[in-house]
Amino acid sequence: MLNYSSKRGLTLIELIIVIAIIAIVVPSAYSLFMRGSEAYSTSNNQLVQQGRVIDVVQFIRKDVEEAQRIQMPDPNLNEVVFTFGNPGAGFTYRHWAFYNDGTLRYWDSNGNSETVEDELDCISNAASPGTISNPNSPNCNSKFNITGDKFIMSIKPRNTNIGKYQSANINNPIITEFSVRYKR
Repeated sequence: MLNYSSKRGLTLIELIIVIAIIAIVVPSAYSLFMRGSEAYSTSNNQLVQQGRVIDVVQFIRKDVEEAQRIQMPDPNLNEVVFTFGNPGAGFTYRHWAFYNDGTLRYWDSNGNSETVEDELDCISNAASPGTISNPNSPNCNSKFNITGDKFIMSIKPRNTNIGKYQSANINNPIITEFSVRYKR
């Protein structure tokens, strides 16, 4: 006679219990993974926004420090002009401007031109793309201003976080003030 007690397999009840445990654990693990993925993406987008603002401030700060003179030729244009050099050696100029397509560009008296940033919140639907924005436009959150002995620059990157993560965007312009007391 054979002894069946040593050859024990899985019973149907044990198999159903294991499947039930897997059915609970796998969706929970997937949910945690998706939340972690979304949190990473949101944080990454916010860091990119902050990095864009820091890059722009560093570019402008360098010109503010080196310029002999700073002026805004037209208060209705979002443009500032930095003058470098001295009367004996000649002057050079660098124009910075926020454009309606959300870009910040500069061009200088040597013919150099560069788009420094292309993801800024300065879009005006009424104006044609590629033109300098109006700082008084309610849709333009990136702008230059000279008040007394201060050069004020407001920068707001475009919102990259959407949906339920919109609150992680930089929602207000970041304002940087430079003293230009002896540069006017």
